[in-house]
Amino acid sequence: MPAEAKALHWLEHGEEAPKGARVLSLPNDFTPRAYQLPVMRYIMGGGKRAVITWPRRHGKDLTWLHIHAWMSQRRVGAYWHCLPTYAQAKKTVWDAFRRDGKPVITNAFPVEMLAKEPNESSMMLHLKNGSTFQLIGADRTDTIVGSGPVGLSFSEYALTRPGSWDLLRPVVIENDGYAGFMSTPRGRNHHWKLAEMAKGNSTWFHQHLTIETAGVLDVQKTLAEARAEGVPEEIIRQEYFCDFNAALIGSVWGDLFEVLEAEGRTEAFSHPETDVYTSWDLGIADATAIWFWRVHGNGVEFIDHLEDSGKPLSFFMDELERKPYAYVRHYLPHDAQARTLVSAVSVQDEMVRRFGPQKVAIVPHLSLADGLQATRKLLQNPKTRFHPRCDEKALANDIRPFEAIRNYHYEWNEDAKVLAKKPLHDWSSHTADALRYAAVVAQMTMQLDKKDPPPAKPVIPTMDKSFTLEDLFEQRDKERRN
Repeated sequence: MPAEAKALHWLEHGEEAPKGARVLSLPNDFTPRAYQLPVMRYIMGGGKRAVITWPRRHGKDLTWLHIHAWMSQRRVGAYWHCLPTYAQAKKTVWDAFRRDGKPVITNAFPVEMLAKEPNESSMMLHLKNGSTFQLIGADRTDTIVGSGPVGLSFSEYALTRPGSWDLLRPVVIENDGYAGFMSTPRGRNHHWKLAEMAKGNSTWFHQHLTIETAGVLDVQKTLAEARAEGVPEEIIRQEYFCDFNAALIGSVWGDLFEVLEAEGRTEAFSHPETDVYTSWDLGIADATAIWFWRVHGNGVEFIDHLEDSGKPLSFFMDELERKPYAYVRHYLPHDAQARTLVSAVSVQDEMVRRFGPQKVAIVPHLSLADGLQATRKLLQNPKTRFHPRCDEKALANDIRPFEAIRNYHYEWNEDAKVLAKKPLHDWSSHTADALRYAAVVAQMTMQLDKKDPPPAKPVIPTMDKSFTLEDLFEQRDKERRN
């Protein structure tokens, strides 16, 4: 056992450290606030699962980093802190500083604990007692499952791929480890569901705070400053009051899908299994999503959905053939035309080889803005409907397509106080992009199928009396004189 861990043990039991030993007290240079202590005591006392919903600027990440640092000296193992994306983990934690100018990472894990220099590329710390700590992105969990964490935390879980926990749960359970989930709300999505479950489960820790109940920030001053800077009320309710019922600001299609559901257009309906189209969003190191749909009169009916990650193209082609549908055409995005240096074969080439050239096509080119608008128009169409089959099966990432449609959104830029120009690329993007491609193709298909009405027959006016040529000349001369 290294000196640092011994020092911690001695401090706990009132023993004295030997002469010359450097006593390192954990948490290092960190005095927990009153609202932070309950979850710290819970995990440090042997608790296994915790869900916290805190306002912004309340030290969620810092709290869990110090929990991991403390626990890493109690039990040798791997400790992970997971953010929605790898880039976000690097920017908001690995390269971040506290308000007093001290680096966040070395504040929680002082250099005395490190066995060697931090690994910048993997954002990993190797500790002297054999434990490791690593920052990871939920967008890359597929590649690091084998590491086996004994301590795991999810930051901004509401924005994290919903299936990330399902992917890692078996390993944490096998290791008898702990897991924590922290976030501010983003509507009633998977974080809300987890928090609701934890409320009534005695084996879980649950804490829900607002700017008022946390009691740290000056409520009136903080809210006045936010409003003066143009922060929308929805953001204030969401970020400061942790209101799960606040509208998800920036949602691209959430309002339309809510109406669509209220109108019963996600209820079961019968349909033929013929004349089926598919629209794809391809992922190489990411997820691939496919919508199955039919043109039905003046609308579109979506009858099935498939999404998975880490699977080869052959998996998806096999799945298409296993389904009972007779296909008209498979529509691929433009990047399906790219050939790799290794095989010199594109996704489009492989699809054509399997299904034939008449069955495979590239989505017509349309700008992102026009594609998003085409999707809005499609969802507004009272003839558009979604079979519940699309949402029945939990996908590989536990992503429900309907939830993805609702959560696809423009990110709020805190610095500029505006919404981003493009929707955020996150766990919902793949299903949303495949839907956008379907809307573009459906719009074109319905226009092509629309038959022009027959030309109107000329209407020949009838006259109720007859005229002679002399009568017409006489009438003309009379009009000229007048």
